[in-house]
Amino acid sequence: MLVSQRKSLLFYDSVASRPYSQEDFARAATGLGGTEMTLVRVAEKLGEEDTIWVAQARRQTPTATANVQYVGLDALDDISPDVVVAVRNPACLPELRRRFATARLFLWVHDWLFPPRGFIPRLIRWYLLYRVAKTLVQTKTVVIAVSNAHCEHLRALLRQHVLGKLFSSRIKSLYIYNPVCVPAAAAGNVGNEARVDINKLIYFSAPFKGLHVVLPAFEQVSRHFPDMKLYVAIPPYSSLNAEMEQAVRAPNVVNLGRLDHEAVINHVRTSLCCFYPADVWPESFGLVFAESNAVGTPVLAHPFGSAPEVLTEEQLCDARNLDEIVKRLKRWREPGGRPRPPQRKEFTIDRVAERWREVLFG
Repeated sequence: MLVSQRKSLLFYDSVASRPYSQEDFARAATGLGGTEMTLVRVAEKLGEEDTIWVAQARRQTPTATANVQYVGLDALDDISPDVVVAVRNPACLPELRRRFATARLFLWVHDWLFPPRGFIPRLIRWYLLYRVAKTLVQTKTVVIAVSNAHCEHLRALLRQHVLGKLFSSRIKSLYIYNPVCVPAAAAGNVGNEARVDINKLIYFSAPFKGLHVVLPAFEQVSRHFPDMKLYVAIPPYSSLNAEMEQAVRAPNVVNLGRLDHEAVINHVRTSLCCFYPADVWPESFGLVFAESNAVGTPVLAHPFGSAPEVLTEEQLCDARNLDEIVKRLKRWREPGGRPRPPQRKEFTIDRVAERWREVLFG
């Protein structure tokens, strides 16, 4: 009988703001952001069959679980991986290629590679795109996006001008969905409408992604539904500026602050919907969308970024059309009017890990 040989994989996070591991899942104050949570879940699952290291900036003390070794960036001398996945930062690719000359090299991009138009002047955008594209070609790096929409966006960026076009045809890119893992108790209650509070909406994404748009929209909504409340939870890596701190003190807005993942999902499960009518920052995958749907909660979101890919059409609504937002909520509050999102098997950790193995070791 043939025994499959264990492969070795290094995830390299040179921009980690602090060390993290599976232990952080249950910590509200120091819990994980979406990128870190996804990396840990993928690494731990792949570690069931292969040898996995996660190297992180700012990690002073190595630690290990049954499946993964978490080390600092200065602890790589004795590591010789078959595959290296750089997380978020293309600037580290030349050093990784020098250090691991024979390894397959990937860049795992979690956000829009550059912010929306207007955040960075066009000439600077073009220069940065050229630098990134040149680095990807020189280091023979494959780009991993987190959705088809995200992947197509990255490709479109490179086709925008002649400098990018010089390299775009030589850069391979693909996408792997993020895994969606929710507490079993919450997932087990999918379809239990008795637990849903029709006067409860929730926003649990980063404030910069559109909270300043969502709050005024809710103010308009609350004029039609005086008993409705908007619950706001912020990710552990984020914070509210002074203006937003004041804004979340508005009537009928409940500031949950930072909660651990299970507590947030329990709030999501009992909400009428995830309220996300913001057209400010496209989601590359939309973990808040997918987690909401996984526990049976629909999302009200603007149709851009990954939203049309992750959500059903009935969950998409022009964020600028307040009349339509009110009509949608009114319909969802009626008996039998609330959508039941489909359960997406391609987002399960088993399917995601299978896809990772195909890409990395296939």
